Amino acid sequence: MSQYIPNEIIDEIQERANIVDILNTYITLKKVGSTWKACCPFHNEKTPSFVVTPSKGIYHCFGCGEGGNIFRFLMNHEGMTFVEAVKQIAGQVGVVIPETTRNLSPEKQAEYKKKKSQKDKMFEIHKEVAEFYNKGLINYPNTPIAQYLQQRGIPLDIQKKFQLGVSPDSWSAILDWGKDKNYKEKDILEAGLAIKNEEKDRVYDRFRNRLMFPIWDEKGAVIAFSARTIEKDAKGAKYVNSPETPIFIKSKVLYALCLAKKAIQKTEFAILCEGQLDVIAMHRAGFENSVSSQGTAFCEKQAFMLKRYTTKVYVGFDGDAPGQKSTVRAIDELLKVGLQVKVIEFPEGKDPDDLYKNQGVEIIENLVSQAIDFSDFLIKYYSTKFDISDPFGKISIVENATKHLAHIKDKLPREEHYAQLADKFKIDENELFKIANKEREQQYVIEERSNNHKQIKKETLPLQQNIPLDNRARIIHISPKILDAEKKLLKLSLSHGTVGHRLAEELPHSMITHTIIGHALENVILMTTLGEWEFAEKRLLKAFENESPPKELFEVLSDTTEYEHEKQEKIIDDCIMTIIDENLNEEIKQLMIQLRTAENEELKENYRQQYVKKREELILFRKTHKQHEYSK
Repeated sequence: MSQYIPNEIIDEIQERANIVDILNTYITLKKVGSTWKACCPFHNEKTPSFVVTPSKGIYHCFGCGEGGNIFRFLMNHEGMTFVEAVKQIAGQVGVVIPETTRNLSPEKQAEYKKKKSQKDKMFEIHKEVAEFYNKGLINYPNTPIAQYLQQRGIPLDIQKKFQLGVSPDSWSAILDWGKDKNYKEKDILEAGLAIKNEEKDRVYDRFRNRLMFPIWDEKGAVIAFSARTIEKDAKGAKYVNSPETPIFIKSKVLYALCLAKKAIQKTEFAILCEGQLDVIAMHRAGFENSVSSQGTAFCEKQAFMLKRYTTKVYVGFDGDAPGQKSTVRAIDELLKVGLQVKVIEFPEGKDPDDLYKNQGVEIIENLVSQAIDFSDFLIKYYSTKFDISDPFGKISIVENATKHLAHIKDKLPREEHYAQLADKFKIDENELFKIANKEREQQYVIEERSNNHKQIKKETLPLQQNIPLDNRARIIHISPKILDAEKKLLKLSLSHGTVGHRLAEELPHSMITHTIIGHALENVILMTTLGEWEFAEKRLLKAFENESPPKELFEVLSDTTEYEHEKQEKIIDDCIMTIIDENLNEEIKQLMIQLRTAENEELKENYRQQYVKKREELILFRKTHKQHEYSK
């Protein structure tokens, strides 16, 4: 549980803080009209596209899409947590954050204090134990583990950089150390550094006679350990990892991210490795943008962590069968969150550590520079599973590859990959799109939206709270024209307090999309009709003050374009026309499909009647709209 900071304190900090002054301590801003500009600190660029809007207290990069408020800037730029960012800015603007949990119930206060004390102690113990292990390695260079590192060619500076260590060949070294430091046995057990055998009622060290890898969080605090045996015929597991604790959750950790995040931003891509020694080898080879998952398969949460720093990831797992299988899983997780993916092809049976040790930097540089697109990797991978010379085998390769392509979030690159796949295998593009659409439909969960129930979609963050919604099913393919129209309407409805009233009357609620922009537009319309329009923008910003903000929303919020009244009315007319027209067209297309695939004459007649009725509705709408245009 993070420290509780009352909302009114956070609001006061934001009101006092000058975003330009704060960001100027990290980047050089220049005034351009009512905004300030700079080269984006989150990606390399020569022409400034990073815009700060002081009146709204937000920033947005029109190049990479990064955006947020002062807290988000520190979280992304400095790797801080939300609470840490709030505390730092509070100190700069002179706001005192009360050290209290007065707004919590007595039970919650007691729980909060207990958990905070437990976490603080765990951080302290891990920091000191990491130093203890590291000194054991550095101060005793003749131990087997120290000799092992020398044989692998890992120099002292790298041992210090990664804080490598050695756990003594003892059942009670850490327990004895803890007593000397006045830690209780319970503290060592809760930190996961000791194990209790209930049957024998005996407590002993978890890590014994192993090479120790400290695991850090994004800020660089030690939160766990991974321990590797160097014995060839060891009886136990090759690796032993810390259990999950209040400060260590495997799915929320990437090994060496605290060391790699600046290099990731500088190079504009991250390299995802399989293990700690691989990461160390990649860093030694000059690729300090390398990280690895920790004690578990790479997952979506870890993909989102990488997305905070880059839009592109190279997967560099081992070239053996398990490594290839893990690569396929990682590709899916990365595509789901909208990242571009390439694959570094390591020779079978070789990993970065082996290659660097035996062949040096050049081989690593060549392999990284020759990384292939993920789709090419998938074709190669499935070509080893099925016979490409056999028609049925070829179809199996295409179908399996298409399952992964379906995870690509954006329509244009997704369909481009489909087209390339069809061309490569000489398959009719329309047939491939049938396979693709089937896969897309299976991957979407189409839920009915009912009163007091919000539809959930992984790539969006719904903004409504207790907003009554009519029953609507998700439209799988959304026209770019509709998305563009909603962005324009959102900007205008935020800029002018009358627009929301008009949209509430003229824009059918069921035709607003289930995207982040659609959700935001619904909120502004609702708040306008409730007489709370002046708070609408602040509410949208507050919804994302301690989460990764959606880029498309901050693009709209950062748009300072002003329109004359007549042009504004024309834009609203055109946007409403576009949304209604596109929706009616989509409904007609769906009815045509249902009409062609109907199983009996009764269904066909039903769909035929609906089709005719919908066509008449579209014609009447277009005719009415043109008359309206003419009268103006």
